[in-house]
Amino acid sequence: MEEERFGKEYQEEFGALDYMPWRPIGWFWKYLVPPMRILVVGAPLPKHIGVFVERGDDVYFIDISDYAVKKSISSIVQRYGSLPKNIHILKGDIRKTEFPDKFFDLVICRYILEHYGPEENMKILREIYRITKKYAVIGVTTLDVKPDHLEADPTHVTKWTFNQWKSFIESSGLFRILAKKKSSEIFFLEKIDTEKTLGKWLK
Repeated sequence: MEEERFGKEYQEEFGALDYMPWRPIGWFWKYLVPPMRILVVGAPLPKHIGVFVERGDDVYFIDISDYAVKKSISSIVQRYGSLPKNIHILKGDIRKTEFPDKFFDLVICRYILEHYGPEENMKILREIYRITKKYAVIGVTTLDVKPDHLEADPTHVTKWTFNQWKSFIESSGLFRILAKKKSSEIFFLEKIDTEKTLGKWLK
């Protein structure tokens, strides 16, 4: 089902591989001292990995699409000769991963949540909470910033404004919003590590 939604036909029509899920978050890179272990949701192309190779971060990319993973790996190998040793590209679903608790210093998840409804999005937030030590970046396509883009993709399920997403994240009780940038549609988050939160969401 998910492969049908986000497989070859979808990738080629909407260019899902051809975006940079971290470029608009460059304004806070100065707060993140390398090397870090980072998870990025979405398979990259060669032009997307340069910043991580330069920083020396240990970076994992996961994508729900077999096609996206295979295309990503083949294009990077063609460009670099082999996968850089600090770049890992895997098939995976951010709603439920096999990574250990607190495995990453940072999780970057952009252009993912709008493809699911609130219940599935809460699963995503809970999983990010579980696998990050402290920080996360959440980015979404919003109704008040990019309405045309939001409506153009038939796989977009949740069509909220920036403030509606802000309220949803805050209502989870899992993260505090350290910074936000509406024009880039992103939230920079820090996990709330309390026993109350753990008891509420991680049973």
